[in-house]
Amino acid sequence: YKFREMGLRIQSFEAGGDLGGVWYWNRYPGARVDLPSIDYSFSLSPEVEQEWTWSEQFAAQPELLAYINFVAQRLALKRHFQFNTRVTSAVWDEERKLWTVKTDKGETLEATYCIMATGPLSVPKDPEIPGIARFQGQLLRAARWPHEPISFAGKRVGVIGTGSTGIQIVQEVGKEAGELFVYQRTPSFTMPMRNENLEPEYVAEVKRHYAGIRESARNSAVGGVRPQSTRAFFSVTPNQRRQLLEDAWKNGGLAMLGTFSDLMTNAEANEHVAEFVRGKISEVVQDPATAEALKPRDYPIFARRPCLDSSYYETYNRPNVHLVDCLKDPIVEITEKGVRTQSGEIELDVLIFATGYDGLTGALLAFDVVGKGGRKVNDKWKDGARSYLGLMMEGFPNLFMTTG
Repeated sequence: YKFREMGLRIQSFEAGGDLGGVWYWNRYPGARVDLPSIDYSFSLSPEVEQEWTWSEQFAAQPELLAYINFVAQRLALKRHFQFNTRVTSAVWDEERKLWTVKTDKGETLEATYCIMATGPLSVPKDPEIPGIARFQGQLLRAARWPHEPISFAGKRVGVIGTGSTGIQIVQEVGKEAGELFVYQRTPSFTMPMRNENLEPEYVAEVKRHYAGIRESARNSAVGGVRPQSTRAFFSVTPNQRRQLLEDAWKNGGLAMLGTFSDLMTNAEANEHVAEFVRGKISEVVQDPATAEALKPRDYPIFARRPCLDSSYYETYNRPNVHLVDCLKDPIVEITEKGVRTQSGEIELDVLIFATGYDGLTGALLAFDVVGKGGRKVNDKWKDGARSYLGLMMEGFPNLFMTTG
């Protein structure tokens, strides 16, 4: 949209069958944004802001995909896209000062500028466990979920991965599966989302104040319109600290991150907050051994992506849901019938990988991007990714990245 408004001619390629990126591919049960929908929406068109109405504070995948298509239709963007097409190479022509781009359809295009909107989380990464190809049951990947509905009723289901995606899947599949086995290596800190349907009066308020909300978000240290405080953790009494943390837990979302100003700079303050959340796990999860295994202890809270849930810890109180602690009982291999850990084999009908992506650099390393002197991105980044502001790279003129 911005390039078109500048008068440039654009051709975009998308491997998927339609727009949506992660929300086109990720259709697993419970898929939902973990930022407020308003923060997560485009700010490029005041008209779209007024015309679109979010139904929930944290929108689910179908609504997010509908929103993306609404924006594309409203701004007439789809005509710039060629779907079901994968770019196989992009090569810089030093003599002619342009990029030559080839696709898997046999097309060749030339362009002054090449923008890699390839997505920081777009190349799924299977776990490095032997035997994946041997599994005879149904194998599902969160990042490439089937478009048709999947029934887990009465089935023995395994989920590998307990990051933000795994948490969303577990709390939904646990309600339906005959037996659910959750394979956890590193436990995640997750806090209650407290999702709400948005009332018309509130939506009207937001639409009246969008300009101010956007300005506040752009100048926020925590990103978006989440509350933030100048209050240092140890500047208030223990009782007051406890009450502030209880309020943040009750309000849900990422309120806790903004409750104190020094959670990411004061290790002792961080540990106090982490211990508060661990205590909440024990309050919810009835089995003490399971509760203990679910408590993260080897990293600071908020050092990894903080997750939000609606009933994750409660799910482990279901008699059909079992946690497999892979720190104590590591996975050895995937077999024809299921997953074998050191203690033995668990037979499964369905195995779900919620193991994330080849993050940030993976998409640009997955095909040939060749700059000056025939140098590939793979060569430039063999010892680690280097860029200018996350937007450009030396030796790759007029090539721009959107990862930041």
